[in-house]
Amino acid sequence: MKTMITAALLALTGLAAAAPAGAHPQARTIEARQHVQAQRIGAGLAQGQLTRCEAARLSHRAARIEGRERDYRSTRGLQPVERRDLDRRLDALSRDIREQRRDGDGCF
Repeated sequence: MKTMITAALLALTGLAAAAPAGAHPQARTIEARQHVQAQRIGAGLAQGQLTRCEAARLSHRAARIEGRERDYRSTRGLQPVERRDLDRRLDALSRDIREQRRDGDGCF
């Protein structure tokens, strides 16, 4: 059951795919961070460090960041200020994943 939930969360966030081969190096970096964070969420759920509610909340935040990235790239490409915004959001999500995996609390 946990394996199915983990796979669903990875599919839900759309972060399981690697960056295209011709992608800009910075694009791979952001997508690589998103992929690693999705794996951390899945691992936390599989290891019992995250509840389904916590994992769903973190995955939803990751999906919103991915949507913002898609919006940024759809206009005129990823500008430096937009890159900094995405990095800041990914840093905050990474801290929250770490905190949620360690706190032992549920999702209320």
